[in-house]
Amino acid sequence: MWYYTSVFSLSILVLFIMSVLVKENGRLGENEKKRFYQTYAVIGLASISEWFSIILNGAPHWTIYLHSVIKATDYILTPMIGIFLISQVSSKNRHKKIMWGLIAVNAVFQIISIFTGWTFYIDSNNNYHHGDLYFLYTLVYIFEILMLLRDFWAYGKSFEKKNRSSLFLIVLFVIFAIVIQETSPSDIRTSSLGVTIGSVLIFIHYSEFGQVINDNTMRRQDNLLRTDSLTGLLSRFAYHEVLEKYSETELPKNLYVYSIDVNGLKGVNDTYGHNEGDKYIKAASKCIKSVFGDYGKIFRTGGDEFIVIADKYKSFPEILQKRLKVKANEYETDAKWNLSMSSGWASADGNKGCSLEKLVSIADKNMYADKAEYYRETNKKRHRYRDAI
Repeated sequence: MWYYTSVFSLSILVLFIMSVLVKENGRLGENEKKRFYQTYAVIGLASISEWFSIILNGAPHWTIYLHSVIKATDYILTPMIGIFLISQVSSKNRHKKIMWGLIAVNAVFQIISIFTGWTFYIDSNNNYHHGDLYFLYTLVYIFEILMLLRDFWAYGKSFEKKNRSSLFLIVLFVIFAIVIQETSPSDIRTSSLGVTIGSVLIFIHYSEFGQVINDNTMRRQDNLLRTDSLTGLLSRFAYHEVLEKYSETELPKNLYVYSIDVNGLKGVNDTYGHNEGDKYIKAASKCIKSVFGDYGKIFRTGGDEFIVIADKYKSFPEILQKRLKVKANEYETDAKWNLSMSSGWASADGNKGCSLEKLVSIADKNMYADKAEYYRETNKKRHRYRDAI
């Protein structure tokens, strides 16, 4: 008896410490903390009920009724632990209504058993015995365990396969502790201790791998932030990060900046609509990527504006600039528009002492010069066309 009392006391102390750990955990929300508190409270009350029922076994005759009430409480609370263990890791229990319904039926059955002895009875010597219908309580217990396994399986699917093994080992550990107690011919009490240890391990698992999920979510959000949704190129946010990075270091000598602007986007939007304008931008991004993708990073910095920062390999700016025009002219499309882009470049080696932002400004200036030339040529072609008419 003293041995079990010591184990019981340690279990209650562990549950108290876990409650403090949950309270001090800054990563858990209030609803998450509430679920852990509730679980520890139910485990603690079930353990206390079991402990009291053992103490009262063979106690003075006047405690028989108290013994019956406490034993019924034990049988009501113990199957509830499965629901609360699941709630520790998931607020969306798919079988919650079914499980609570069964718990309610079991509670009524145990209360009636106080007077009928269906599940258990206390003899005249105040000793506890299983009743004729104890198997029904066992079935409830087994059903709760199966639901526990099923819901933990569903919860485990949110992790990578390599991270699920520990979760299922925890569940098996809890089930093993319960099976030992229920099948032992002697009064070995392992259920309470096993459930307590299991709840601790679940908290560790939830905290550890919950953080992994949070990290992965943050990484995905970070990638979305750095990626332009329309073109798949790097975003303006990523561009400003690079500007900040190079503001604190000297520019590599082989760094080139290309400023690229799509010609005639407004006309496409006004004539054919913004959906067609989006296709126009996507077409431009594909051409830019095909020309500059092997040389550095490509950013969409505005509606029709692109910046290329080439710092990985030695590039040939004039050749790449011409290649971009060729690619645009060769771009096959069934749309009514023809793809056209203007570009300009600047090199760190040719503009020593310049910041990256200043280098982009120089590239922009050269791009606008190229754009002005494009519109001059376009106007000439229009005049020739009118003269021919």
